[in-house]
Amino acid sequence: MDGKYTKVQALRAIQRIIKEGGELCLSKHYKQRMLERGVSNRDILHVIQTGKIHREPEPHIKTGKLIYTIEGLTVDGDKMRLPVAIYEEESRVVVVTVIK
Repeated sequence: MDGKYTKVQALRAIQRIIKEGGELCLSKHYKQRMLERGVSNRDILHVIQTGKIHREPEPHIKTGKLIYTIEGLTVDGDKMRLPVAIYEEESRVVVVTVIK
């Protein structure tokens, strides 16, 4: 199911893909922002495992793929948002950027 998910379905799909050893891809834009904002891979995994999706998905400007934003706290307790795309058929999650 790579179509539109409910917020709960999207979070479960993302968590399942990561837990089952699927691919966690980090976009070039994300990698730039990660360095600028002092975000670690542990922070990313922590937000994915403990965060929530509160907003409806929005289409990515370039690809049109629906982007779901996970909101949560880093391991140090800072607020963070992770916009991600789900490619369930490919067992892949793409982190588009990080907002802190």
